[in-house]
Amino acid sequence: LDFDMPPRVLEDAESVSICDSILRQNEWKHISPRGDIGRHFRELKSLISLLKRERLSPEEFMREIEQEIVKIEKDPENISTRGERKGEMKKEALGKMESLERTKEIVLFYELYEQKKKEKGLMDHDDTIKYALEIVEKSEEARAEICEKYLYVLIDEHQDSSGAQNDLLKTIWKGVEAPNIFAVGDDRQLIYAFGGAKISHFEEFKTMFGKAKVIFLTDNYRSTSNILDTADKLLSSSFSEEKLMATLKENHGLKLFECDYPRDEIIMCGFEMKEKIREHKVDINNCAVLVPKNRQVISTIRVLSDMGLKVASRSNLPLFDSPEFENI
Repeated sequence: LDFDMPPRVLEDAESVSICDSILRQNEWKHISPRGDIGRHFRELKSLISLLKRERLSPEEFMREIEQEIVKIEKDPENISTRGERKGEMKKEALGKMESLERTKEIVLFYELYEQKKKEKGLMDHDDTIKYALEIVEKSEEARAEICEKYLYVLIDEHQDSSGAQNDLLKTIWKGVEAPNIFAVGDDRQLIYAFGGAKISHFEEFKTMFGKAKVIFLTDNYRSTSNILDTADKLLSSSFSEEKLMATLKENHGLKLFECDYPRDEIIMCGFEMKEKIREHKVDINNCAVLVPKNRQVISTIRVLSDMGLKVASRSNLPLFDSPEFENI
């Protein structure tokens, strides 16, 4: 891997420190406004993480940007054919090109981030897959050792696999005839597209090592038939026409509320819970509010408490996800 010493996985705090020093020690026009150096920090980290999972180096990313700019310039659909701007580039196309030009700054940040880590003998969590892949691509001995040691492989939540994770599988077991690899997943649950997951990575498993045996699981022990039927209408599987069948006998109606603000959604949940407790004698301990992100737990607790509802949270909020830490 071309390190002077075995690399160590850096902690979140160290990663923040490295990124902060890069932002402060260099001149930036777009990604780090002088008045608010850390404004785009989270987006930068997320994007670099995604690029690594798709095995895009800074140079490759720059090529992608340049190609996209050329594509926009050459597309006749982006040229105005009428009015004062006839023959000129449409405003929407110009906006896209400006955005891509700004993105070029991220390439420099990415290069500096990788350089700093290398100098300090560090790697981040995304590097663990990247470097493992580099090793097995270069070393036949490493591939043979892994195949010998791990005779049975289970991949859980395979729909969330990134391109790098799929490449790791292929590189290690491509020479093995019908390897003992069992993948579990559901194409309807692909929620980590922002992390590099794609439906094509999941579908590829069917032919990755020859024709795979596909087993459809249709018995559902978690949800009622109302929930399953509604979910199927919203999003059907591209793999199977079979529908999930509820084993639970109970059933409840579903309600859809549209709110203008996240706070209103929580208030609506609060009113619904109050009604169930008052009218239907439902135990408050059987009521739950689900929120998409950990950071929303605190505001949810605050809103429900203000409404006079007793609240308990079972999840711990990481320090780095708290609004107070982000402000610091």
